Amino acid sequence: MDLEERIDQLEKQKEILKTSIKNFKKSRSLNTMDEIAYRELEYKNRVLQKRVKDLEEINKSHQKLNGELREDNRRLAKQVEDQVDRFRKSGGL
Repeated sequence: MDLEERIDQLEKQKEILKTSIKNFKKSRSLNTMDEIAYRELEYKNRVLQKRVKDLEEINKSHQKLNGELREDNRRLAKQVEDQVDRFRKSGGL
């Protein structure tokens, strides 16, 4: 066997080993510390998702209230404007 054949053979073995290592890393089970950290992150993720949903509901409620307040402000501004106009017409200003 010449040197080039041996190099090709070693390159193929190298690729096979790389693939085996990747597959092993994917299939290995989590060790205890990994498992604990993973579970903790899962829990925190659930808590944060619930918080986001709660904040979305609060935001919807605030948007509705803000819309109602804007409408009330428009009505009050119109009332004030009407009263000022009546006062002017009556000779008050």
